Amino acid sequence: MHRRVVFVCEKNACRSQMAEAFARVLTDEKLEVVSAGLRPAERLDSSAVQVMRELGINITEQRPKGLDEVSINDNDVVVAVGLDMDLQALPTVPYRIEWDIPDPSGMPMDTYRRVRDLIEKRVHELLEHIKTEVAIKFSMRQLWLYYGDEPALRDITLDIPANQIFAFIGPSGCGKSSLLRCLNRMNDFIPGARVQGEV
Repeated sequence: MHRRVVFVCEKNACRSQMAEAFARVLTDEKLEVVSAGLRPAERLDSSAVQVMRELGINITEQRPKGLDEVSINDNDVVVAVGLDMDLQALPTVPYRIEWDIPDPSGMPMDTYRRVRDLIEKRVHELLEHIKTEVAIKFSMRQLWLYYGDEPALRDITLDIPANQIFAFIGPSGCGKSSLLRCLNRMNDFIPGARVQGEV
């Protein structure tokens, strides 16, 4: 699965630009990285440019962009770089992360440096997680399972992404335990004894 990371902040002038730059430096070419803002500024924050330059990273070729320019889709990892924006305005995607990173705009340079270092740490952690991610952990096509002459599972097709929590929900006797046995190869699996609302 093609994976892209989209860093978003309010103006795409400072924090999300730093995050994009760190991700480009720390990752390989297989991962696409972009950034955007809910209400993009006209230009980059000059203090952000300066503190990134202190680490040898030039962000002057980047520019503020709106969400409409990056066309977010369901395969994207969307990272909100700060909680001081309208998070409801972000697209709803399966993989969204929210970082509580303060806006350093108008603050002393030491504040910019602390924010920069925090963003670098978070980006590194994110990329390590993505590197270990497998697109599909379980995949089955047209699975049938019989107990004697009786079918327990009929024509099951299923893809379960890695790093996701999932549950099988249905009435007692519908095949949940049989399907889990197939997925986990648990020959000694015991069906759950607790039933709520016949689920």
